[in-house]
Amino acid sequence: MDTSKYDESLKREVYSKAMKLRDARMNRELIYVRLEKQGYPEDLIKEVLINMGLQQRKEMEQAKELDYKIAGLKIGLAIVVTLGVGYFFPGTIILPIGLLISGIILAVTTSTR
Repeated sequence: MDTSKYDESLKREVYSKAMKLRDARMNRELIYVRLEKQGYPEDLIKEVLINMGLQQRKEMEQAKELDYKIAGLKIGLAIVVTLGVGYFFPGTIILPIGLLISGIILAVTTSTR
C-alpha cells in the first residue's frame, strides 16, 4: 500500500469524508463502500481506514488511562477520609472501614465504562 503517490489534499479529503461517515455511526465496511463508490482509490481508502482504527484505539487507551487515574484519586481520598475519621473518632472502627470499602467500591464501579 504505497500511498505516497497521492496528493496530500486528496488524502485529507478522503480522511475528512471517512470521519464524517464514522461520526454518522457507519462501520468500516460501509465507509469503504461509500468512498469506493465516490471514486477514490482502494489502497488510499484502506490506509485511511487503518489510520482511523489506530486513532480510535489510541483515544480509547487514553480514556482508559484517565479512568484509572481518577479511580486512584478516589481511592486515595477515601483513605484520607478514613484516616481522618479514625483519628477524630478513635472508638468507632466500623465507620472508617465502611467509608474505605464504600469509597473503593465507588471508585471501581464509576471508572468502568
